[in-house]
Amino acid sequence: MIMSIDLLKHEEISNWLRRALDGKETLPRLTIDEPNHLGILRLTLTLKATTRLSIWKSCIDLLREFCKTGSGDKKYLQELLFLASAHKDPEIVPLLLLFTEKFLHESNIDIEIRQGVLAALLDASPPQSIEFWDNILQTDKENYSGMVLSGFLEINPMHAIKLLPSMPNNENIGQISALNLELALDELRGSDRTDFIKEITSILKNLKPLFSAPIRLWLRSIDTPSPSLNSLNEALLKSLGEDSPPKTLTTKICTPYESLAE
Repeated sequence: MIMSIDLLKHEEISNWLRRALDGKETLPRLTIDEPNHLGILRLTLTLKATTRLSIWKSCIDLLREFCKTGSGDKKYLQELLFLASAHKDPEIVPLLLLFTEKFLHESNIDIEIRQGVLAALLDASPPQSIEFWDNILQTDKENYSGMVLSGFLEINPMHAIKLLPSMPNNENIGQISALNLELALDELRGSDRTDFIKEITSILKNLKPLFSAPIRLWLRSIDTPSPSLNSLNEALLKSLGEDSPPKTLTTKICTPYESLAE
């Protein structure tokens, strides 16, 4: 039975939210294995405005606590980052930037958490600068290159192409990059769209082999005027096998962290 959150005081709501993110509270779910943050979001639709405000204030407080210390249970922090990303509060970006300044290079913090912070920044507005993402890339090319490409594509798709030759020789990163390039292409029109495709095609020979395979497959899939993400998914599945499905797509740039919600 779901307790009446509307009857709780702010401090009690904060404690409830921490437990809910940790999977220790009953939430309205569509499936048994649905992520906790989705149950929380669904529940907020039924609550009073003052209670919803208290939940979001508590979310910011929990995020601030994490960004200052860099510590916490991995599953709980993943849920917290997803929930915070769903709430477009102007306080969120400075907190996430604080984390990147203090902890992005810390190997003792799980890489999926560090990637999760970058994914939240990708989804935030306004987008971070090219200089910001370039600095992230220099920190760890192997783990952050996919995130950096997504960041570049959000700001300047043509500039992002220049990053492709330096991407790691990794097929999974190539697959995610192909999906991100497809999403970026969907936003382009006319000559910008044509130039984007031509520029990528012109540098194919400079890409590392494992990384380039999904990119080449993607380019072959857009021979028709209206490329289809479903067609690309099918082509990638056929090429890579059913054991290596493409990552879940969102309406924005796709990141490696997306798969953590599955």
